[in-house]
Amino acid sequence: MSFLRDRPRVRFVFTMAVFGVVLWIVFRDAVMGPVLVPLQALTAEATLQLIRVVGLDGFRTASVIVHSSGFAMEITRGCTGFAGAAILAAGIMAYPTTPRTRWVGLMVCLPAFVGVNLVRMTHLYGLGVAKSSFF
Repeated sequence: MSFLRDRPRVRFVFTMAVFGVVLWIVFRDAVMGPVLVPLQALTAEATLQLIRVVGLDGFRTASVIVHSSGFAMEITRGCTGFAGAAILAAGIMAYPTTPRTRWVGLMVCLPAFVGVNLVRMTHLYGLGVAKSSFF
């Protein structure tokens, strides 16, 4: 039972569990749907710009990216990376370390997380254009 005596670890696990439950309750379409609509459009626009950088064509209507071949991909609230970034930020903030280390972690990891998510969306679009049956 040494785990129970390790207060920073217990506090971290408790904080993440509470945050997970709150996120599970709040991250529903009825609650977060309207709030995340601008983030969906922003994610779609950033993905479209990255799609153009890699040499593919497409255009955006709201949060839907369409290719000239007819393939279309909608950026939903789950595609924004909001929940994953929130969990990452909560984990960094709950981790028992110095405040400076927490802020460095947030400043490095959150932009990297968003970048990887945009690369993921671009890859999915390219896969959908090339082989829509795999999408």
